[in-house]
Amino acid sequence: MEFQKMFNLLRFNHLELPQNEKAYEINSLYKQAIEGDCQEPEPNQDSANYLLWEAWKRKSGMSKLFAMKEYSKLVASLSRKVVRTH
Repeated sequence: MEFQKMFNLLRFNHLELPQNEKAYEINSLYKQAIEGDCQEPEPNQDSANYLLWEAWKRKSGMSKLFAMKEYSKLVASLSRKVVRTH
């Protein structure tokens, strides 16, 4: 399945994970695909987890299948890491 393949590319560190809003988008699509709508209580707005929670909460109502497809497309657009052999 494409979703699992894309997840493994990230999990095993084969892709450059962005350090911006795209990282929150990837995380929120993954959470929506695996867990469905966010049921977690809102964290403190000063918390680092707030932005992650907020991005996931915006996915409410999105089907797990659609979230998997969007996650796969977004992860597929990331750059692969350069592997050096020496």
